[in-house]
Formats: sequence, structure tokens, C-alpha cells
Amino acid sequence: MFAPSHFRSRNLLTIVVSCGLIVGAGVAGRAQDAAAQKTAAAAYNKVIGEVTSIDSAGAKMTVKQDNGTATEVPLDANTSYMQVPPGEKDLRKATRIELKDVVTGDRVYARSRKIEGQDQTPAVSVIVMSSSDVAQQQEKSREEWQKRGSAGKVTAVDAAAKTVTITLQTAAGPKPVVVDTDDKTTFRRYAPESVKFADAKPSQFPDIAIGNNLRVLGDKSEDGTQIHAEQIISGSFRNIAGTVVSLDAASGQIKLNDLITKKPVTVTVNADTNLRKLPPFMASMIARMQSGGAAAGGAGAQGGAAPAGNAAAGAPGGQHTGGQWQGAGGQGGGQGMGQGGGQGHMDPSQMLDRAPKFALTDLKPGDALVISSSNGADPSQATAIAVVAGVEPILAAAPAGAARRGGSNAGADGGMWNLDMAMPQ
Repeated sequence: MFAPSHFRSRNLLTIVVSCGLIVGAGVAGRAQDAAAQKTAAAAYNKVIGEVTSIDSAGAKMTVKQDNGTATEVPLDANTSYMQVPPGEKDLRKATRIELKDVVTGDRVYARSRKIEGQDQTPAVSVIVMSSSDVAQQQEKSREEWQKRGSAGKVTAVDAAAKTVTITLQTAAGPKPVVVDTDDKTTFRRYAPESVKFADAKPSQFPDIAIGNNLRVLGDKSEDGTQIHAEQIISGSFRNIAGTVVSLDAASGQIKLNDLITKKPVTVTVNADTNLRKLPPFMASMIARMQSGGAAAGGAGAQGGAAPAGNAAAGAPGGQHTGGQWQGAGGQGGGQGMGQGGGQGHMDPSQMLDRAPKFALTDLKPGDALVISSSNGADPSQATAIAVVAGVEPILAAAPAGAARRGGSNAGADGGMWNLDMAMPQ
């Protein structure tokens, strides 16, 4: 027998009200949990970085944080130590270790309670990523980017289709490639004055703009005209080509004439600047690539192209930084990027990392340089991310490359200077 309608309605009302109370209680509970977690997080000091020294007797370690600050972390008998594999975002795979297992070079995330009147209390917990494990992960990541990574300058953005067109530098000359993305693609963006992956921040597709430099990890189509992106990292950088007018090694400043704008630029070099000098054969090889296969002519084109199969053409990429535990929130993940160029073409950035380093004092007035820098508000000033010398063959070949591309002004956009080095690692 069916119950009377008013009874059914009353029961239904009771059920709805009860469910509403349960749902409301659940929402309130989650809100309280979130608030409690936020309060708990605020009650702790956090130190994230690389261990530079350990004083077991003095019960402390020194950590160089990612912002460069050296911080002493007190320890005591109650400090717990856990080791997690690189890239893990929680402690499910953590193993308990002891202080003796921690070595200099390891990355740590140390937490200590905030107590009024005390600057730093002993760490409650220290979570460790082994430097050897991080190095192995970086090597694996570098190899992956070397095999399946590509890099180029953004020439078009289709927001509706979520695709980006980039220009790759290949042995046959510049080649347009369409990069398509989906909901699984991860995006990161370099900080304005840094090309360290550790400084890169999570981003979104709309952050990418025409003129940006972009690196992409993904599989290419059979004809090589498309890449399905798994990871993308982008940034906005400035490339300058010029000749040295004067330099002050003590202050780290180079004054040069920009060959594109014909205006003077003062470039500041600091401890993080990557200083490289291209050997003649390497400069000639890049010149041929930039000019679409034309021989690098003009003054300074020494040595000719390297023979096929030369190590510089397919050499592994340079060092890179694994971004672990970004920001104050703890164990955010991120893997470093190697110098990816993909198979089938010579990547100038790989070649650049094989070039020898040089000292600022080695430069003299009249030397030609290609400089990668951040985009600043004052075009007459630049902070160098990379300075490359030995580029005379590349500059000499630029007009031929521009003519082959149908341009009258030899690279007014700076494209022919771009050694794909705007994002060195």
C-alpha cells in the first residue's frame, strides 16, 4: 500500500532538510579544515633550498634558499627526517632517514614552529630530496627534452584552436611548426630576468604571445610540421647583436653599438651570466643554418662547417635546474628542462652549451657579440643572461639569410641573431 500523499510529502521534506543539513555540515567542515590548515601553515617557518653545510655536533645545517639567502636551520633530538623521490608532491613514498643520511647538495624542506620572541626554533621536520636522485632525474629529463624537445620563436597564436606557430632553426633553414595543446598540456613561464627553471612559474596558454621564445616537449607529426605539446615553457627575452665599444670588467659593464637599432646599449654582466665563445667551425655551422644553408661568408668566417656527424651537431644539451618545491607552499613539483632540439636538426642551443666559456677580460673593443637579455623598460640598458663571442661568421651571413627569406632589412626583428639561446639552462 502506498502511503498518503501528505505523509510522503512530509517525509520527503524531512529527507531534503536532513540532506541539506548534512551537505551544509560537509561544506562547513571542509571550510573549517581549510581554515585550520591555513592557520597551521602560518604557524610554521619554512626553509627550502640546498644544504651547504651540516654541523652534527652543533645540531644545525645551513641551507642556501632558492633566492640566494643562506639560512641556518637549528636541529634537535625531536627533528624528524624523511626522504622523498624527486617530483613527489606528498609523503606517500617517503622513507624515514636520520641526520647522518643527509649530505651537502641535498634539497631540503625544513619546517619549524613560530614562537613569539624566538627567531628560529629547531626544525620539527626536514624533508629531503637526495642530490644524487635529483641529478638522475635531471639527466633523464634532459635526455627526454633532447630527444623530443624543440625550441623556437612564436610567430602566431590561435587562441580559439589553442595552437601556437613557432619557427625552428634547422639545417635547411627556418621552418614553421604548429604546436597544438590540450587540457593535459602543462605551461610554465620564465621570470622576466631569469632563465632558471627553478624561477619559472606555472602559467596558462593566454600568457604566450607573438615574439616569445618557446620550448615544447611532445611528439612531432610524421612530416614534422606539427607537435602535440605535453609541456611548454615560454618567456619574453631580447636578443642584441653588436660590437664592443668599451668595457669595464670591474663593474661588469659592456658598452656596444646595437647593429639593428644603430643605437648604443650598456649591457650589465653578473655572476649568473652565461659567457661563451663559439669556435670558428661552430660559428660557421650556425651561420649556414641561419642563412638557410648559404655558406657563411665575409670577414671572420674561419674554419668552414664541421663535418657531418660532428659531436657539436648532436651533442647532449647543457645543465639544467630541476624546479622542486617551488614557492612557500612546500613540495610543488617541476622537472628541469634540458637543451632540447629534437632529432633530425642541429639545435644551436646544444651547440652553444658545447662552446668554451670565456672571461669578460678576454673581450676588446671591436669584438662582435650576440647577447640574450631580459626585456627591460629602458632599451639603452640590458642585463645579460647570455653573452656569446666569436659570432662574426653569423653576422656576416645575416644579409644572405634575410635575402633568402625575402626581407630587405637584415633581420629588423632580430630573428637572425637568435641563436635559440634566449632560454639557456
